[in-house]
Amino acid sequence: GKSRAALIPNSHNFPGFVSGLNGLDFLETLRQQVSAYNAEIEADTVTSLRRESEEFVVISTRGEVRVRRVILATGVHE
Repeated sequence: GKSRAALIPNSHNFPGFVSGLNGLDFLETLRQQVSAYNAEIEADTVTSLRRESEEFVVISTRGEVRVRRVILATGVHE
């Protein structure tokens, strides 16, 4: 919810964005790309992640889920 990327005034050197891109637009672009794959974005704290055969077991503050794919976004803590 409190992405540091949202504070970026204008990033340069992003392929496809010749004039640069501000943080809020960057985050919205990522959300749109994810929604095209019917993926769900969930903000949570993961305490454990392990691979079991063809899936991952994710343990978080909300419990355990088993998934085929994981996108790991670690963020920054101040």
